[in-house]
Amino acid sequence: MDVKDLLRQYATGQRRFVLASLRGVNLVGTCLADADLSRANLTEANLSRADLSRAVLVRANLTRANLQRANLTDVDLRQANLTGAEINLDGLQPQAYAGAILPDGRRSPLPVATMAEPVPDPGPETVHDHQPLVKPDQQVQSSPLERTIRRQDRTIAWRQLPWLQLAAWGVGYGFLGLALICLGAAWWAWPLVGLSSLLWVWQPRLLRSQPLIAVVTVILSTGLSWLGLGLGLLLWAIGAVGLRLTGYPWERAIELGGWLGGTGCLTVATIPLLLSRQPSLGGAIASTPPLGIMILLGLLLAQGGLPAYDRLRGLSTSQAGIISSLGLTVVLGLALGGSMGLLAWNLT
Repeated sequence: MDVKDLLRQYATGQRRFVLASLRGVNLVGTCLADADLSRANLTEANLSRADLSRAVLVRANLTRANLQRANLTDVDLRQANLTGAEINLDGLQPQAYAGAILPDGRRSPLPVATMAEPVPDPGPETVHDHQPLVKPDQQVQSSPLERTIRRQDRTIAWRQLPWLQLAAWGVGYGFLGLALICLGAAWWAWPLVGLSSLLWVWQPRLLRSQPLIAVVTVILSTGLSWLGLGLGLLLWAIGAVGLRLTGYPWERAIELGGWLGGTGCLTVATIPLLLSRQPSLGGAIASTPPLGIMILLGLLLAQGGLPAYDRLRGLSTSQAGIISSLGLTVVLGLALGGSMGLLAWNLT
């Protein structure tokens, strides 16, 4: 669904847009009062100054969305994903965003009654049906059977982990570990690359950039291409300043400028590798993929593993659990890549 379809249907009286796909749409200053956007994908949507009064955004994905100065009177944001979103929650009651993932990655606590009775999906005939917010004095005692069911649910969740995405994430870093071995990286390059994979913990907006950050860290720590690093920094500065002058906020301009600089650095560093015979281990040509291909495969596979974060969030995994899962996968990937590199070295 695009913006024109949404606004046209809204103008004709339609208010139900459940599961609508509105990623990255520009809805600055639009009126969506009373709209039912439950489970809608509003990732990176610009909703600044929009009228969202009495809107239902239960379980909506508002990751990195802009809701600055939006009218949030009586809005329902329960269990919504607000990771990295620009939103002021100070004027809302905590019940209005109970169970939501907050902009800093923390999850807002669910009332006890809500934990026992999850928020139901909107009915097919319901246009706008606010569920009454749970009052603080309402308490629901969990029976032994309910506690047993919850323990069983947590066990089942392990089978539902995004193993394929985690494998792609780990294998991607495995190729980067193999590249570090081939480039004869110093010991400190390994923890540096590993720690760079957790920058999103400090700033959730960096999650999408993590694979590119890891590749640039490999180039930096091994001195693979100082020309590429210099060009990347120049493009970063030019891109950030240019985007700021066009109206982007500094934070967004720096992020997009970083993508431009990182891509430029990667291009300058890998093109010579793709045109030459690589890699060598101790002066001998190893039975490994060309070094440029290793780096690109590491980038692409790690990028393909990024959905693991959202999948883990969908399983209500704690922040510590997500950090542990992704961090351990990186460590295993680097260790596997390093081991394969040493094995190839021994076989040459």
